[in-house]
Amino acid sequence: MDQIVHIFRKDVRRHWREILLSLGILALFAWNEPSKWMPRPFRGSMFREMFSGWLAPMVAISWLFLILRVVHAESLAGDRQFWVTRPYEWKKLLTAKALFLVTFINVPLFIAQVFLLWKAGFASSRFMIGLLWVQLMWILILIVPMTTLATVTSSFGQTVLVVLGILLSLIGLTALSSEIPNPGISLLRWIPEWLPPSILLGVFVAVLVWQYARRKTLHSRLLLIGAAAAILVIMEETPPRAFSAQAFLQPSAGQLPVQLSFDPAKPSAAEGAPMKDKVQIRIPLLVSGIAQNSAVSIDGTMVDVEAPGGLHWNSGWNGSISGLLPAAQPTTVTFLAMDKAFFEQVKSTSAKVHISFALTAFGPTEVRRVVATPGAFAVPGGALCAIYPENRDLLQCRSPLKTHSSL
Repeated sequence: MDQIVHIFRKDVRRHWREILLSLGILALFAWNEPSKWMPRPFRGSMFREMFSGWLAPMVAISWLFLILRVVHAESLAGDRQFWVTRPYEWKKLLTAKALFLVTFINVPLFIAQVFLLWKAGFASSRFMIGLLWVQLMWILILIVPMTTLATVTSSFGQTVLVVLGILLSLIGLTALSSEIPNPGISLLRWIPEWLPPSILLGVFVAVLVWQYARRKTLHSRLLLIGAAAAILVIMEETPPRAFSAQAFLQPSAGQLPVQLSFDPAKPSAAEGAPMKDKVQIRIPLLVSGIAQNSAVSIDGTMVDVEAPGGLHWNSGWNGSISGLLPAAQPTTVTFLAMDKAFFEQVKSTSAKVHISFALTAFGPTEVRRVVATPGAFAVPGGALCAIYPENRDLLQCRSPLKTHSSL
């Protein structure tokens, strides 16, 4: 235990500047975040709006810098590790580094979250499980991967080059995947979505422990590269899960939750990246017939086109979520997979288009009357809302550990 405390105190003395920088940026984030709960017209100057957008990524960057500095203090890569000449036990060294990161990343983050809950008007004791879950997510998503990367690099510059290489590889693979059709290897269809990230996380933990125990940097790097390549292949070759309409019941004619009709108005020009051998088609529709206090979600669409000469094309079911409200409003159905060759054949002819929808209707199970009072007032579901005197048409709501909303 004495050795763990000794290493911890040594790291605090050596890296107090990085600690203060990290804590300062986090404090600025916690101070500024309540201003983002205000409606956009009341958030302040444009400069503060831009400044607010940079604070969250700056917090993460300061954590990454702190992780690199504290791990590289006893570098595990290379052949000039001075610390191996000292009576350091690798288990105690690893424990001291973990204690340092928990003390100066997780604990300040937890305090900031408790402060923000208090500032928002919520008792943090009611959301302790959610706060701990957020801590775990940060450990798994950022702290463990970045600490592992620091164990297989010997300097800050080398780490930056590795991160840039990873980003460039991802960009290149993304561009390449758009040019090469996905064959959808049958064996990969049955791989659950949670398995690739779980494997990658397991490799991170294994390399992290292995580096501190054995310092086999070359083997660790090869293992990380192999695991990353395997995960990328799985993600690239696994076909996207097709939308299934089997779970949607066929309603009778008198039970339709919405009425959709063709809108003769010309739709606005579509924007988006051009697609090879494909044409984007948009069909304008008018929405009506939705009951008051209800809403309808379009979860999937299928378009079938019959043209003269026996020409036929079917899009198959495509998942696409869009919400419809009771007020009559125009909407569009967009399907992106029409073959360009088929489109060129039928674009100047009359065709019969049949559109099928997979819909989900939402209605109130319980109606409650909420009286708006000056300042923040509670609404069902544990949220707090407020109507600002400067704009009485705007209702601003916030709820703990969830995204706030404006209505």
